[in-house]
Amino acid sequence: MSNSNYVDPDQASIGKQMKKYAICALIAAFITLILSAIAQFLWFKYDGIISEEWLYISADGYKDEHLSWIRLFQSTLFQKSILILSLVSLAIFVIYMVYDVIRTIREEGASVSVFIAKTVAVTVIGGIATAIHCLADFLGIGGFTYDDGIYLLEERSFLPIGGYEYQEVWSVFPKLNVGLYVFLFLMVVILCLSIYLAGSLISLLSQHTTLVASVTAGVAAAVIAVGLPLLTRPSNIIVGVIAVVVFVLTLLVQIIAERMEQKKAEMMQRSSSYSSSNNYDDNDDDGSEF
Repeated sequence: MSNSNYVDPDQASIGKQMKKYAICALIAAFITLILSAIAQFLWFKYDGIISEEWLYISADGYKDEHLSWIRLFQSTLFQKSILILSLVSLAIFVIYMVYDVIRTIREEGASVSVFIAKTVAVTVIGGIATAIHCLADFLGIGGFTYDDGIYLLEERSFLPIGGYEYQEVWSVFPKLNVGLYVFLFLMVVILCLSIYLAGSLISLLSQHTTLVASVTAGVAAAVIAVGLPLLTRPSNIIVGVIAVVVFVLTLLVQIIAERMEQKKAEMMQRSSSYSSSNNYDDNDDDGSEF
């Protein structure tokens, strides 16, 4: 970990950090959104089949070609496909974020300006990506229905096929689990902050304790910060409060670590100046004796 107080302006620039994270997060999010739009279009085909054969309340009256489409749309895999893609996209963003944060901590050390820039970038880009994934998930589960040339937000009819014991049509309104996406977004922010907290603690404690103790304390802080909301799964409000608390703690540790780095650099500079001054005086003494 570098002990230099120099901070790369690109690292401390919020715009640069947002651009870097956007390349990873938003491209994947928009790809998911495009696929969800295709899925929504296919849901209209399902609605068309149901409306054409609306007299049948069981699967017995439908043609084989219709039943293949009906089974596809009523399968859990198809209905959850966009949600799975959203989670994969979010995982890619998290992996890149973890790599970037760890690399920055190792190369730049503790820096409040870099910490704030990356935290703002993760929060903004992560929030935008989460909103896009919410829309994608809504379209992927067929949020809009097609009824006689009109696109509506209403319940969709499902047929009792695949082993159901009763013969009737039931309706389900496509519901979006926004709370899940909010929770995942807050966990991304907490993960970013906990990595900074761990790295800052390791940098801070390594000057006063052994490396093993420093790493243990840093990892413990990260595990507690991430594990607490994961294990308890409280409300999103509580998870948001946890994120704020972790942010404040990380900011304080960053400030303390940066000040310690500055004091260490000043002491080294003074020591270097004192040594240079002594060498100069010794040279003067040698010249006078000669």
